[in-house]
Amino acid sequence: MTTLDLHHLPENTITDRFWGRLPVDRAAALLPYSQGTPAQRLMWLLKYDNRPEVGVKLGAWLGQLIKHSFVFGEVDYVIPVPLHEKKLRTRGYNQAERVAAGIAEEIDAECLPFAVVRKQFTETQTRKSQFERMENVEAVFELARSPNSQGQTNQKSHFLTGKHILLVDDVMTTGATLEALGRAILPARPASFKVAVLALARF
Repeated sequence: MTTLDLHHLPENTITDRFWGRLPVDRAAALLPYSQGTPAQRLMWLLKYDNRPEVGVKLGAWLGQLIKHSFVFGEVDYVIPVPLHEKKLRTRGYNQAERVAAGIAEEIDAECLPFAVVRKQFTETQTRKSQFERMENVEAVFELARSPNSQGQTNQKSHFLTGKHILLVDDVMTTGATLEALGRAILPARPASFKVAVLALARF
């Protein structure tokens, strides 16, 4: 399979997508995503065929690339895009969390799957325009009261203050979901944002 080398570049196509929207200083992706590619098949297995181990293994592969990058820099916490509890019950696991767990183990960082909660159930982003994707995820995430709490709170949480945060998702197209996740974390004043995704799609 052809892998991407974005983890070697201080600025790349992912960081460019967040320009002026979220201060992402480094980014990595494992595979290019389009119809008929190995990445599409792997994402289908991960999300719809009850294969969470696919996420862990691919996450570990991506984590190895990040670990050996000379430019990616420090990561304290790995935060996956959270699922709404309704979808989590249906699927049985959060595919982004499985990816994040694989990455975190390789780079010796802590995975925080409940640092942010998804307070609204949203429609799938597939087939939506960039504007519709932004609108679909606007204000759906909220900082949790503690790193391991699944409960919601209106208080600003500061356990992320001054920390280097790696945001993780399985597939990225416009980056709308990851942007919304990062914006929910901004009030905690992290030191930096980085992004890692298994597959990167064109839009």
